[in-house]
Amino acid sequence: MPERARVNHVTTTISKSVDQYEHINYKNFPALFELGQDSYLAECKLSFDLLETRDEIRSVVVSYKVDIKSSILKGDTVNIATSLRLGVTSLTFEQNIKKDKVLVATQEIVVVLVEANDMTQKVAISSDLRVALR
Repeated sequence: MPERARVNHVTTTISKSVDQYEHINYKNFPALFELGQDSYLAECKLSFDLLETRDEIRSVVVSYKVDIKSSILKGDTVNIATSLRLGVTSLTFEQNIKKDKVLVATQEIVVVLVEANDMTQKVAISSDLRVALR
């Protein structure tokens, strides 16, 4: 059973990445969710770049699913909540976006850790990394 770590919240106001209808296009939701992933890792004093340079580990997205329940418009302020499940070699980010406390979208993204010099070789999450991500 994968272990669950903390929940991180980040708030942002939408000022770009809108289409001609002045709302976030479906193609831009993953980038919006990425703000939450980056904030989560920063709270843990980590980043994907740091894992690559310090630990020689790369991260590969193997799946993601986004469900959009309503629109986000230019000027809207949203809250992105991010939690993390830890597998043996994978990180599963479970995220949601709320506007005025109403659920707007959800995303689940699975990232597998691999060796930087051989991306066919999965890397188990070390005990130190597990502690940092909790």
